[in-house]
Amino acid sequence: MKTQFDYVDDNYRRIIHNVNEAKERFGRSGDDIQIMAVTKTVDAGIVNHAVSSCGIKLLGENRVQEYLSKKDEYLPASVHFIGGLQTNKVKYIIDSVDMIQSVDSLKLAAEIDRHAGRVGRVMDVLAEVNIGGELSKGGVSPEELPDLLKSMAELPNIKVKGLMTIPPPQDPEKISGKNAGIIY
Repeated sequence: MKTQFDYVDDNYRRIIHNVNEAKERFGRSGDDIQIMAVTKTVDAGIVNHAVSSCGIKLLGENRVQEYLSKKDEYLPASVHFIGGLQTNKVKYIIDSVDMIQSVDSLKLAAEIDRHAGRVGRVMDVLAEVNIGGELSKGGVSPEELPDLLKSMAELPNIKVKGLMTIPPPQDPEKISGKNAGIIY
């Protein structure tokens, strides 16, 4: 009977296989590709198995309360906050995440800047862009992006490292490496 750890190992091998196929298909070396283990609803022990046995170095958290309940149990890894973030919850994660990938307003950026300054750090962020105009997704429209980036560049305690986008569902054959996922 398979354990939860066996499923993690199997999934990791499958992901590595898919990444290697994509690297070959798009002619990339892959040295700059990182695999993020998204930890939503996953027990800290299983996350730690992925870190220690599979070599995962990057964790993605999308719920502040859940992250706070598990973070002290985690083995060392870089943590990115990837979910929608309310301004009143920035203070809880500012000193323990390495990047916030879901900055979708100047109000949120200013709050991150304020709290980052309070703890004496510069926070790496990604501006979230809703490239498909989907109502179910967060992010600014592509038309709003230049103004947001210009305003964010003026905040001393954040550093914009790139964009986070999620394209609308489409035919997988039409998706290229240029229009999917995270850009930084």
